[in-house]
Amino acid sequence: MSTLTRKSWQDIRRRWARSLFTVATIASAVAGLGLFALPFLMDSAMADRIDQDRLHDIRLFTDDLVLTPDEAAGLRAVPGVEAIDFRTTYQTRLRIGDRREDVLLVGVEDFARQAVNVVQLEQGALPAEGEGLTDPQNRRSGRLRAGAGETLQVEDANGGLHPLRVTGAGRTLEFSQIATDEEVVLYVPQATVNALAGAGGFNSIDIRLSDPESAGPATLALQEWLTQHHPEVVFTNLPDSRPTGTWPGEDVFNNFATLFYVGGVLALVSAVALISNTMTTMVAEQCREIAIMKAIGGRRRQVALSFLRTAVMLAVAGSLLGALVGIPFSNWLAGVIGGEFLGIAPGWGIAWPIVIGSFAVGLVGTTLASIPALLRGTAIPVREGLQATTAASGDGISRVLRHVPLPTTAGIGLRNIARRKARAAGTAVQVGLAVGVALGLLALGVTVSSVTADTWDTMDWDLIVSQNSNVPLDDRAGGIIQGLDGVEKAHPLLYNDLRVDGVQYESWGIPADGSLYTPNIESGRWLRPEDGESRAAVAVIGRALAATSGLKVGDILLAESARGPVELEIVGIDGVLMNNATTIFIPLSTFQELLGRTDTNAFWVASRSRDEAAIDSLAARAEDTLGAAGYPVSNEIHYVEKAANLAANNTLTGVLAVIGVPIVAIGLIGLVNLMTMNVIERTREIGVLRSLGARSRDIQGIFRSEALSVAVLGWLLAVPLGWIIGRILVEVVTSVFHFGSVPYSFPASYPPLALLPTLALSWLAILAPLRRASSLRPGDALRYE
Repeated sequence: MSTLTRKSWQDIRRRWARSLFTVATIASAVAGLGLFALPFLMDSAMADRIDQDRLHDIRLFTDDLVLTPDEAAGLRAVPGVEAIDFRTTYQTRLRIGDRREDVLLVGVEDFARQAVNVVQLEQGALPAEGEGLTDPQNRRSGRLRAGAGETLQVEDANGGLHPLRVTGAGRTLEFSQIATDEEVVLYVPQATVNALAGAGGFNSIDIRLSDPESAGPATLALQEWLTQHHPEVVFTNLPDSRPTGTWPGEDVFNNFATLFYVGGVLALVSAVALISNTMTTMVAEQCREIAIMKAIGGRRRQVALSFLRTAVMLAVAGSLLGALVGIPFSNWLAGVIGGEFLGIAPGWGIAWPIVIGSFAVGLVGTTLASIPALLRGTAIPVREGLQATTAASGDGISRVLRHVPLPTTAGIGLRNIARRKARAAGTAVQVGLAVGVALGLLALGVTVSSVTADTWDTMDWDLIVSQNSNVPLDDRAGGIIQGLDGVEKAHPLLYNDLRVDGVQYESWGIPADGSLYTPNIESGRWLRPEDGESRAAVAVIGRALAATSGLKVGDILLAESARGPVELEIVGIDGVLMNNATTIFIPLSTFQELLGRTDTNAFWVASRSRDEAAIDSLAARAEDTLGAAGYPVSNEIHYVEKAANLAANNTLTGVLAVIGVPIVAIGLIGLVNLMTMNVIERTREIGVLRSLGARSRDIQGIFRSEALSVAVLGWLLAVPLGWIIGRILVEVVTSVFHFGSVPYSFPASYPPLALLPTLALSWLAILAPLRRASSLRPGDALRYE
């Protein structure tokens, strides 16, 4: 081992506590970079799940369609088709005691022989007629906790109740997503769902292709075959074509991942700042050694390389530890996101490119962070270096503090900060960044909740009554709804999808006059009564759709509907974040004409009373009255859905909080590092104080006041930092989702509320250094070298 390398090892061992904390800092930052492994882990897990479940490449939606065995075989023989399953999916209501819950029944012809969107049995037994499997996401979402052996009551198309026995749990990727986000999902035999729905055939065709890249031509061929053999067939919605390599929920996950990347970068920046501060302190402590090395002939490059070796050794140890810790951290986080939002349990995986890359970033980042300190240290003249002292000395600030009327222990602690200004300032920056990130994340959560609440407030309905079977809602159903006691106003709505540039967007056929929706028109105009009267081919689109598609007022929107291509003139841009500002609003009569319909599938209802109990009663009365009249319906209650949406934001905030864990850890490590080094460097000073009669609690008071003062300085820095970080995070979210400008919320109460947790965490972080300081015996402390 060369002399300079041996010196580097001695530097590390001589200040073992500082070296340990520096390694921990680097490891925390590098572990945070493990967030970049999430896409790899999720893609790998989803690829395995797609193969297991044989996820569809195309889904066609029809009205109740009956095919003979020969016709089914003919459809399977269409070129490019590898496998087909026919099923009925039926939305109805589930009775759980006195509670009613929306449920999607997914029909399976033969559980033992499935070709597409295979339902995997996870526990229990396969169901027979009159039985079903519950998706595990039903329990996770809290909508249904029924287990094997329990019997549920399910409504049929006429509103009658039928028992359905649960035999176990099963899932398939396509429908587990629905159970996660929207409603209860049960998998039942095809005969059972048809009996409940009053259907004779199926309404969904799930197809796997031999070449998934040919989804477009294959879809046209299948539709042409069905139209040729069954001219009466009605395609009730756009085909669902899954692009190769994609999976359900991928867009949502990618948006989360973008925020995680921001957190990883912030952790790295925080670590680099702490490492730079540590190296600056190390060089300052060894000014005399640097001067001696230069005096005996050491060249500037050799001196710099000596300290650089020290930095590299610390970087290798920290980066290696961080890369190893990042593997379980990223797998744990992938499991949380997969289970909570995607309905899967990803297996263990290692993203080697990310592991190697995070190690390299930690190594290079630490080295680069050390260079400024090394350049400053090696530039010190020999005479100045020889005259330097490693002991911190007082200055004007210390002299001023001597005259401030403070308790003795607090005064000594504050003067110690002034004696080590650079180290204290660096630690305050670390604490400030940690608390600032926490405040920024809270501001993001408040902003999202505020925007969500504002979006819900643009809708004046109290109840949505929706079609829940093959029976459409016509004028007679509208008259029944309008005649219900307690209804102030009701108007029809037609929900469907349009595809723009290959992406499907929820579209609303909405009355052009007297709607229960309040738009925020940013350019152009809202729909007018004459638009509906003339069935004008016009539309208003959300601002996110306008941004992603490049459309503006006066342009023609080219889209695909369930009946073919449509052209709509854009007359307005709506700024409300309805469906993430991607909704397409069309006059109701125009949309009915485009889809070849005269009915609707929903009614918005405003209640005369704002009382929640009255609204609940109106919802039950609407469901019962329409069901008795032959219109099976479900309903959504405004205040319930709004509360559920806001509660979901809490989950989002919780996930985002994970981003701040590495950064908060780095801030606390910095504080522990500061106090540990202060205790070690001032061991003899502690011995002198103890010899003069200072008690253990006096020693603790000195160091505690020092640490808490640094924490308060960090908190003061955190307030503006938190505002800036929160603003940046909001800009990232709005950019990712193409929301445009949203009002930023940074509650004035958050900064003072953050002070108490900052002090509490700081108190906990310094317990170990305080215990060491107070346990030193005077004789041992005075003999310390």
